Amino acid sequence: MFAKTRAFSGFAAPDIAAARAFYAETLGIRTSEENGMLTLHLAGDRPVLVYPKPDFQPASYTILNFPVADIDRAVDELSQRGVRFERYAGFAQDAKGIARGDGPPIAWFRDPAGNILSVLQEDPAEVRRGAGGPTSEPGAPAKVTTPTDRTIRIERVFGAPREQVWRAFTDPERVVRWWGRGNRLVVERMEVERGGHWRFVEHGPEGVHGFEGRFGEVSPPERVVQTFEWDGLPGHVALDELTLEELEGGRTRIVVTSTLHTPEDRDGMLAADMEQGLNESYAALDRLLASEAGSDRAATPAPA
Repeated sequence: MFAKTRAFSGFAAPDIAAARAFYAETLGIRTSEENGMLTLHLAGDRPVLVYPKPDFQPASYTILNFPVADIDRAVDELSQRGVRFERYAGFAQDAKGIARGDGPPIAWFRDPAGNILSVLQEDPAEVRRGAGGPTSEPGAPAKVTTPTDRTIRIERVFGAPREQVWRAFTDPERVVRWWGRGNRLVVERMEVERGGHWRFVEHGPEGVHGFEGRFGEVSPPERVVQTFEWDGLPGHVALDELTLEELEGGRTRIVVTSTLHTPEDRDGMLAADMEQGLNESYAALDRLLASEAGSDRAATPAPA
């Protein structure tokens, strides 16, 4: 009888505003709000309803499990955002709070209402290169492929309209909030026009790294073509083409095609943890887009 219904789950919270801030800004989940209730739009088009309950009691079970490609990195990043991990008797947990017994490594934490959540390690077979989940869903890891021996193709979907994603890529005040993977980024130049010069300097734990190039084409809000060069390898210039495609549901698909001079340059780029770095940056961009959506809702006046 219910085989084809679009069933959804839900849980309660005493403060919808606090829930929205946590799930959208801390966890980077796309959210929407209607009739005083919050919807979490999880990857795979799976909505979860969060509803207010005055006599609320936290759930005594894990209400949401978040599979991740690297649980250590996920726990470190959440800890930096103020998330504290739970410890339970009977589980051998390391210093980070990760239980590494039978089954996949897992770590538990709570939302502001006290509901229990978890992150757990995905099956490595599901996160190998090019198999990072359906790229039609916001928040899924970027799909990285190598169409030719000199090119790298990157595809990613964001849960925001194309104009908003365009601004995130071309407005220096927004770029500094995500491009550096959480490291401090200085935008020294950003002339978003044909022939314009851009230069970013990232200050990270491994040192200071400069990146720069020139814009060859700027066609808002659909396409940018630019060169890319790292100070550490002067003369090894890549040509990057970024396209933005508007999808249904207020989503945007970006495709970046990087063309290198030689197969060796391409292989060197892939070997330099490029995929890890871009996924960290895109996760930061998810959080920026979610926080802007939350700010827009907060600024909308209530009906008279």
